[in-house]
Amino acid sequence: MESFDRQWVQFWDDYPGVIDNNPSHEFLASLCVPEPTVDLLLRDGDEVTLGDRRLGVVETRGHSWGHCAYFDHESRTLFTGDAVQGRGIPSSDATTVFAPLYVDVDEARWGLRRLLEIPFDQMCPAHAAPMDRDAGLAFLRESLDFIDEVEELTRTMVERVAPAPFLTRDLAVAIGELVGAQPALTPQTAPTARAHLYQLAREGVLDAAWVPSKATHE
Repeated sequence: MESFDRQWVQFWDDYPGVIDNNPSHEFLASLCVPEPTVDLLLRDGDEVTLGDRRLGVVETRGHSWGHCAYFDHESRTLFTGDAVQGRGIPSSDATTVFAPLYVDVDEARWGLRRLLEIPFDQMCPAHAAPMDRDAGLAFLRESLDFIDEVEELTRTMVERVAPAPFLTRDLAVAIGELVGAQPALTPQTAPTARAHLYQLAREGVLDAAWVPSKATHE
């Protein structure tokens, strides 16, 4: 949070051979000026006071490792941040869709299921209009269904090419095509693709390997 250079190395530039985010480096860096200073560390179950309002901290790691949602006890409003993204978020100019981004499959599911247990009357996602309880629950379930859909897509694609190597980039493109992203390979689809492949590696379905690029043989 406090260092864009560290954020760049640990996230934006962490997908070699899959996607090159260097053309966006200067733009992204400009969004982080001045760099923030963290003066309060929050943990699950803590409360933040804003005026006379109490916001409960709900850990929802999955979209990112330290992601949190906040619940206003008085108004029974849930602020989910980026944890809840349905099947993707349309861009403001309607030219593309930003695919759901998460760095770990199990953690993303865990965070969404936690939010289903919150007794909210209104839900406010980061990139969608406020929703009443029924619509919010439906959006949460849609987010969970998307993870299941990508897991099935991943298993199908891996089985189709086995025993040949399977590339993270191919899955990232397939996820982009699934949601209607233009282009299909984006900074959102790359981490989500890797999360699903790591999950299969943990299950023993895949062995991690580095495959020589085409450039190596030219």
